Amino acid sequence: MARITGARKEDLPEDVRGVWEAQEASRGAPQPNTPIYALRPSIFRGHRALAAGIDESGLLSGELKNLASLRAALINGCPF
Repeated sequence: MARITGARKEDLPEDVRGVWEAQEASRGAPQPNTPIYALRPSIFRGHRALAAGIDESGLLSGELKNLASLRAALINGCPF
């Protein structure tokens, strides 16, 4: 559980709310970090741009990105 209360979907700019709603539609809920990043829409947009740049570069396979995420979760003690 996050120690910071995240943004409320109703209060978000339209573009950020669209991402939130797309995550809800595909996963049933927004990703856990979405409400936190959404507190600062400029940071949210930058984070999304960084992720898109990594994806578009083609330098990391999907499998390697998943393994890196898993390893980071283990290091951080993520309960999920």
